[in-house]
Amino acid sequence: MAATAKDDALAASAWDDRLHVIGWMRGRPDEALRLRSVAEAAVRRAGDAPLAVARLDHVVGTVLVGAERPADAVPYLERAVAGKSASAGPDAIDVAVSLNSLAVAHMELGQYDLAEREYAQVLATWELTLGPDHPYVAGVLNNL
Repeated sequence: MAATAKDDALAASAWDDRLHVIGWMRGRPDEALRLRSVAEAAVRRAGDAPLAVARLDHVVGTVLVGAERPADAVPYLERAVAGKSASAGPDAIDVAVSLNSLAVAHMELGQYDLAEREYAQVLATWELTLGPDHPYVAGVLNNL
């Protein structure tokens, strides 16, 4: 519908959601990664907006983590954190979401000191913005 309406930004966002659902939620990362070029084309049609690029990098990174390819995921997630930070500021919830995924990748790679620093930053952001009783906070505390 977004493509029909020529709403390129919404179409790019819809492709992000599709890759996330297929690759992460349904556990079919290879299928999601085959669709990556279509999602990238949608982002290009939307003008390669930095936030749209960062969000696609986040989705690809999380799908790669789910595919047990954390080393491949790290560059995508690092770009997602940087792009979202530049667009929304380093303390934004959306930045913390990507930083949390990056910490998971680092943890899976055995880079515990790095993951711990990232989780601490995520924890600070989520406690401040979501409150100390939010389930996301509990998840980060568990990982720490």
